[in-house]
Amino acid sequence: MLVEKADFQTLLASNREIERLRNGMRVVVSAVKLVEKHPDDQDTVNHLIEVVMALGITPTLATSQGHTPVDFQDVPPLEDEDEVLDPAEARRVARWENH
Repeated sequence: MLVEKADFQTLLASNREIERLRNGMRVVVSAVKLVEKHPDDQDTVNHLIEVVMALGITPTLATSQGHTPVDFQDVPPLEDEDEVLDPAEARRVARWENH
């Protein structure tokens, strides 16, 4: 089965969101159990409130909408058509062009 990039990004983000919620709910359940054991302890109740609030404001992952395809037919040819076969030379040329 082939999946397009946009669909893959959506599935990946959904999977990570599920994991985030699952892990967050484990912490919430733990805090609830503490409140059940110590209902009169205000620090424990405050901890539960903070945990629930933190789960609600934890950011979700963004999905990528991709980019428009590049049409290489519109790219003019380089003036110097020499091929650079040595990786060290290619890195040196790339660094020089970026400055």
